[in-house]
Amino acid sequence: MSESRIVRPETTRLDISGGDWLLVKKRLNAGEQRRAFARMYREGAAGRLQIDPLQTGLALVLSYLLDWSLLDEAGKPIAIMDADDETKAAALDAIDYDSFVEIKNAIDAHQNANEAEAAAKKKIRPGAPSSAPSSPSPVAADGALSGSKS
Repeated sequence: MSESRIVRPETTRLDISGGDWLLVKKRLNAGEQRRAFARMYREGAAGRLQIDPLQTGLALVLSYLLDWSLLDEAGKPIAIMDADDETKAAALDAIDYDSFVEIKNAIDAHQNANEAEAAAKKKIRPGAPSSAPSSPSPVAADGALSGSKS
C-alpha cells in the first residue's frame, strides 16, 4: 500500500537570532505552492509573464509564515497569526531589511531540507522494482555504423 499523498497541515518552529522564532508550515500543498509561484510573476511586454525578482522572497515567506515572536517599537507583539497575505506583507515591509533576509533565509533552509527529505523518500519508496536495469550496451560494436574501419 502506498503512502498518502495528502499534505497534512502541520507546523514547525524555526529559531532565529535574538531569541525570536517563526511558526511556519511544515510543507506546502499543491495549491499553496501554485499560489506562491503566482505571486512571483508579473505581466511583462506583450502580456508575457516574467519572474518579478522583487517578489520571489516575499512569495516564499508568505507561503510558509504563520506567526512569529517579533515585537514592534513599543515592545508589543506584531500580530500576524491568521492574518491575510496583505497584512503579513505589510508587517514584513515594516521590519528592517536584515531581519527580512534572515526570515527568508530560515524559511528557504526549511524548504530545502523538506525537498531533500522528499527526494530521499522517493529513492526508497516501498514497492520499487528490485530487478536490475536492462542489459548494458556492448562496449565495442561491430559493423558499418559503429565507426569501425573494416
